[in-house]
Amino acid sequence: MNNNRTIRVAIMASLMLIALLFALSTLVFAADPIGSCALHVLGVGLTADPSQQNAPVNTKMVLPNVDFGGGIGTPEDFLVVAELTGPGITNPIRISARPGAQLIIPPLPQEGTYILDKIRLMKAARTV
Repeated sequence: MNNNRTIRVAIMASLMLIALLFALSTLVFAADPIGSCALHVLGVGLTADPSQQNAPVNTKMVLPNVDFGGGIGTPEDFLVVAELTGPGITNPIRISARPGAQLIIPPLPQEGTYILDKIRLMKAARTV
């Protein structure tokens, strides 16, 4: 009987030691983080206003407001770039301006519907 009691006491002591070691290990590994950061992702887009405009044939047009939305500024070396297509234009004409500046559309050769397409923000030769 004494042997059984000794075994039970040894088992209880072992379990208590394991519990104590577990508790101490969680204290050691629950230390303050070395550092942290926050990543804010903004939704941005380009808008041309007005979205449609009428112009006489062979007359230069201006889109008065090309805006880089999202509430953040843009560095000087960024450009808004678009492609103009339509009747009488065999290859798309590249149009560009700084964000917030006017997009100048060259005189259109004939009546019809012209499309300013693939509007994008670029830095150097890369689309942003």
